[in-house]
Amino acid sequence: MLARRKALLDELKRQIESAGARALALGADVTHASEVRGAVDRTLETFGAIDILVNSAGVLIPDNVESMDPADLEHRKRHREVTLFRLKDAVRECARPRSEPLGQGA
Repeated sequence: MLARRKALLDELKRQIESAGARALALGADVTHASEVRGAVDRTLETFGAIDILVNSAGVLIPDNVESMDPADLEHRKRHREVTLFRLKDAVRECARPRSEPLGQGA
């Protein structure tokens, strides 16, 4: 699990582990490719593989385009660009060849 605010993930990690499963909570800002790379590396070190990648980042600005403040519209546009390109970075990092063979995913 990855989020900018790791503290919010820690409780979820505890719940997952108390149910008998393994979990990893990482703090990172996906707008920084180096943090995404570090999170992927840490996940691979912990679990050996990444079987699935879910991007659930999002921002809700409850307004319609006709009445939306231009700054909000620009923010929404920027967010979509960041989400698309950072998701591409995450997928690329997951698919990056490694020097050591990976184990079984979790």
